[in-house]
Amino acid sequence: MTSNNKPLLIIGSLLLGVVAVGYFLTNSSDKQNNSDVVIADDNTPAVTTETAAEIETQLTTSTIPNSNEPTLEDTQPAAIAPANSQPLAAGTYIQYSETAVTSSQADTQVLFFHATWCPSCRGLDADISSNQSTIPSGVEIYKLDYDTNVALRQKYGVTTQHTLVEIDSNGDLVQKWNLSRTLDDVLAKI
Repeated sequence: MTSNNKPLLIIGSLLLGVVAVGYFLTNSSDKQNNSDVVIADDNTPAVTTETAAEIETQLTTSTIPNSNEPTLEDTQPAAIAPANSQPLAAGTYIQYSETAVTSSQADTQVLFFHATWCPSCRGLDADISSNQSTIPSGVEIYKLDYDTNVALRQKYGVTTQHTLVEIDSNGDLVQKWNLSRTLDDVLAKI
């Protein structure tokens, strides 16, 4: 290995560690008797060698979809309304489309930069979907794929998944924030 590759190896190792800790923090409550999670004296989950190896195997065996595989839009849960060219009713959570945003009559529009590989994104998506009926009138939340919407990420200065961007009726940035965990958290920000 050349010395030019060492920084990449270090960064990759750190990234793997962050992903592993995030995985266990988001999944440890689902598996209360999980023998792979060790709780330290300060109640912080610790990753064991066995579970770290499992995560590494999962990460190295996952693949990036190619053009013959289903797209994000093809695999969306039924709870999210499809984007269409019709004006949207207020108080909705739908898949992003430029037409949906520009034809909207909502007072408040929020873009949710979601990634399917992001545990916290999946958590917020599930909470919004299950509480969709509580979205107030005049609020529309648009779910869009972080990985494929590069132009919108650049337009709004989004540098990480699980970013929410409130826009005005002209599509201009009102505010931007990260890591709201629930629909209530999102609504409290707007």
